[in-house]
Amino acid sequence: MTALRQLLRTSGFFLSIVLIISLFCESCDNSRKQVPAADLAADTLQNKITTIKATALIKNFQSADGSLTSDFYFGGVESIKNRAVYFRLNPDQTQVFFEKLNQLKTSAEPDDSIQIRIHMALFGEAGTKLSGQPNLALLLNAIKISKNTVANDQVYFPLRPFVTTANRAISPNLADSLTMNWEKTSVGNLARQLFVNGDTTNPEKRIRYYTFNTQDTEEIHAYRNQNPDCGMFIYLGQFEEENHVPMRVIIRLTKNPNTFPQGKNGGEEDFEFASPCPPFCR
Repeated sequence: MTALRQLLRTSGFFLSIVLIISLFCESCDNSRKQVPAADLAADTLQNKITTIKATALIKNFQSADGSLTSDFYFGGVESIKNRAVYFRLNPDQTQVFFEKLNQLKTSAEPDDSIQIRIHMALFGEAGTKLSGQPNLALLLNAIKISKNTVANDQVYFPLRPFVTTANRAISPNLADSLTMNWEKTSVGNLARQLFVNGDTTNPEKRIRYYTFNTQDTEEIHAYRNQNPDCGMFIYLGQFEEENHVPMRVIIRLTKNPNTFPQGKNGGEEDFEFASPCPPFCR
């Protein structure tokens, strides 16, 4: 009996060792796998992210199968009121972003140009729901163009979407018209807004990013210099134009970061003419 107990204890000891090794190896395998969407999303709630993380979120959007429609919604897609309409930089993001613009301008050669770029991205794989939040993300970035070379800054600013609000002022200008077009687009028609000429059958025609030219970037920078505490919003809009992606992004600057846009009478400035890629890729 004593020998049997000793054998069982010895066997149990070896089984424990085997179990521990097995768990350790499984952990090693998991460490090689892609980061889970939820963990990646939680990480991107930081004010800024690196190029490596930004590339992963951009890839989620570009490699997605299907229409991506559900990724634009809070909850279900039954109601247009649940659709993402605008994005907002928090004060810390605004400050750091304009500091990066300053650094790029300071280091630029006379023939260089500094521009603002906004990338389409998803926090997780297409169709992922993250605590009731839309999976959609915008990544704000600054670029420097030197002759034929485009260099992205190494810092990206991830932005989560918001739905529209009843107190948003509607003024008779292009920016608000584009935004209203986006808000009124039917659920079934949303997917085609992401493709050149609405061609949803060709992934190469899906929107990748938008670029604000040098003049717009300089005016945005000048507004910030005149209004050091300004707020920065990015709205989604819709503009039908042949051989272009209908969905557009609009930068709206407000003098007070804590005040919701109130129209031109509030001293706001809108920038509506970002170039979409495709077709304007560089």
